[in-house]
Amino acid sequence: MTNKQQSYDYFVTVGFQTALLPDGRSHRKEIVEVNAVAVHSLNVDRRKAFAGCCHPELVDFTFGDTLRKFSQWLNQLNGSFILVTDNYNALALDFRNQCLRSGFDMPPFATTWLNVSEFWRRRYGNREQVTVDHLLEHFGKNRILDKGKRSSQCDAQSLAIVTAEILRIHRTFSFKANESCNEISGTSIVLNVV
Repeated sequence: MTNKQQSYDYFVTVGFQTALLPDGRSHRKEIVEVNAVAVHSLNVDRRKAFAGCCHPELVDFTFGDTLRKFSQWLNQLNGSFILVTDNYNALALDFRNQCLRSGFDMPPFATTWLNVSEFWRRRYGNREQVTVDHLLEHFGKNRILDKGKRSSQCDAQSLAIVTAEILRIHRTFSFKANESCNEISGTSIVLNVV
């Protein structure tokens, strides 16, 4: 495992909505929404949002179309960024598998990410899995809901609140990239927020 120092202009929280869609006699898990919120590292109250629907029964956009729009949106941030999740499976399994099923390689922007739940768990010695709901409660914040219900857009916004609070506390911190609750893989990164 190597250590490297990296600075990011944006922390991009991601939320994926998945659905089981018919596939012959069985069903397959598909990403049907991609939502993200970019939190600026120097001004955590400065945020930009992305929402993309690719549910085949609701819109004419494919996952490829949504992935292309998401990539363009990330490039328009005009700064360095890292994706942020609270669930290893979201990027390591769901997103990667959806890319492969759709005929795409995993985009370079999605090969390294921060699992904020694992960062917090390891940093503060929690033995149990830490969720965004735990972190929201810790910071005295409420989960974002849409008409009383959760959605991937609400999840990305709630994760952005947690990320902003962590950035308020920690200007420099290290984390293990692509970390799972059960398995540690990737590079240890010392993050410098200047």
